[in-house]
Amino acid sequence: PIREVSAQKLNVFQDSSGILKAKIEGEEYSVKPMRCFPLTEADHYLGLFQIASDGTIKDEIALIADAQKLDENSRKLIEEELKKAYSLARIKKIFSVEQRREILRWHVETESGKQTFEVEHHNDIYMLQPTLVVIEDVKGNVFLADPSQLDPKSQSLLEIYR
Repeated sequence: PIREVSAQKLNVFQDSSGILKAKIEGEEYSVKPMRCFPLTEADHYLGLFQIASDGTIKDEIALIADAQKLDENSRKLIEEELKKAYSLARIKKIFSVEQRREILRWHVETESGKQTFEVEHHNDIYMLQPTLVVIEDVKGNVFLADPSQLDPKSQSLLEIYR
């Protein structure tokens, strides 16, 4: 169950492998922080999601009402993770999309180079604006595509799965 956690009952740290962990009232979890709405209040209402060993998000386990009240180390680690998570990758080209059961594996070129990611549900691909498609992968990464800026093959692949 999701519970609001006070700053005094939460400790965020990295293990020896660099995995972000949270200790909440004596229980330890591998976690991924995510901003909650409204996104305009970036330091308020952060969700902590438990992640599986393969990096996929499992369940929301805690809600942090005010990240500024966390201890300095916990706040710094969460801020670093949020910066990584909320840097959006812009898709320049779609090479292919493979479907295996319910999973779509995308092979794309972004501004940062070639990437492969997986999308579990078709509703994780949606139009945000007439010229902006948002794709969220199983790890919570967000990819943006402007269909008008893509080559014809990429446009058709995007249209099929939108």
